[in-house]
Amino acid sequence: MKILLKDLVIDAGTQSREMINQNTVAEYTEAMIEGAVFPEIQVYDDGLKKYLVDGFHRYFGYKRAGIEEVEAVVTNGSLREARLYSLGVNDKHGLPRTIADKRKAVMTMLNDIEWQDLSTRDMGVICNVSHMTVQRIRKELSKPKPSSEPSAPKPEVTSYKPLDTQLEELNEELREEIEVLEKPLSSMELEIKSLKMSRDELMTENANLKKELLYWKRKAEKLSKV
Repeated sequence: MKILLKDLVIDAGTQSREMINQNTVAEYTEAMIEGAVFPEIQVYDDGLKKYLVDGFHRYFGYKRAGIEEVEAVVTNGSLREARLYSLGVNDKHGLPRTIADKRKAVMTMLNDIEWQDLSTRDMGVICNVSHMTVQRIRKELSKPKPSSEPSAPKPEVTSYKPLDTQLEELNEELREEIEVLEKPLSSMELEIKSLKMSRDELMTENANLKKELLYWKRKAEKLSKV
């Protein structure tokens, strides 16, 4: 049946996605302007209000395209029934649900005083996710939160060492630091030495090439005079 976009309620908690993908809306808008036909949106009607439960990207696409009336499948039902239905939509068509979308659906059930008592498998069926996904999120929520109270500081044990021992340890630390610093320096020295050798070789080769070029130039000049 045909339904006016202005008659739809879109802010009653029936949007199951984490967020609206604006790129998808833009693609839908362009396609709609060009005359593409999209599947019907899904609506729940409680007798007073019409709640959009499936087709939010299409809804915003129609709005941008300036389309005021669209095809819809309307089901008679309460707002709560609409919310429950919306948790499992977008699974077989349209923009694929993200992990965040699926998690939001499961979290909605787990945070509901009535739905949270459903079995893991029933939640998976309603949200169109695997029961393992529901089980994992349930375990995450059941983990005890770390205490916010600061733990008592451990008493520091101070040990006094003889001055000679402290100086020895300090010298050892300094020697280690010097060795660490010397390693890159040695490596750099070797690299510089290698570069110098390469430079000398190139200069020698360049000089030989110049001599050879001069030889052939003179020979060419002699031949041209013959």
